[in-house]
Amino acid sequence: MSKEWGSSMKDGSIYRTLIEAIEKLYLRIVVKALHRRMGAYHKEVPQQFKPYQKDIKTPLLVCIDDIIENGPDDDECVPIIHYAIPTNASMSHQRPGAGYIHVQHAIDKKNVGELSRYFKARWNGSDIHPGIKEKLERSAWEHLHASIRHARQGENETARIHADIAHYACNELAHYLSEKDYQCFTSELEKHLGTLQSEEQGA
Repeated sequence: MSKEWGSSMKDGSIYRTLIEAIEKLYLRIVVKALHRRMGAYHKEVPQQFKPYQKDIKTPLLVCIDDIIENGPDDDECVPIIHYAIPTNASMSHQRPGAGYIHVQHAIDKKNVGELSRYFKARWNGSDIHPGIKEKLERSAWEHLHASIRHARQGENETARIHADIAHYACNELAHYLSEKDYQCFTSELEKHLGTLQSEEQGA
């Protein structure tokens, strides 16, 4: 391999590393903006909460605290977790694989931006937007797993931000789902969180 080619490869690697670092920083900024807007909105409209809303945040924080107490993973590369999101909440009790899409735990930057704009508009008095339901469902799953991932990396504050976002997304979903469908959706989250807790306790 020529010196010129080797130098070019090295420069390309540096640029990729820089781009990845910028993308991570950008994602942290937009996630914090979403967290701030969600928090402000839910502090202003507690009277809109539904009586059947579930507390996802408390068991998620317990799981995070257990992980933090055990210390961060030695391996910096935390394995990617795959999980399933029902394409319709009423499908939750069908046979495995029916009506599900499989996704990774990586945060969707576009979804974060759209939710941030949605909560800004809602805070300013805009009406409920029917098309946001799927984005809230995806956000609840993605940020639940992001909170676990950051906890395993020893990033307590970031883990709690993602836990808050998952919690806020579940609260807002109650405006878009019937009580039955909402219970199905949150039961899936609780079941998955219970599995994660069992794995952590057995580790």
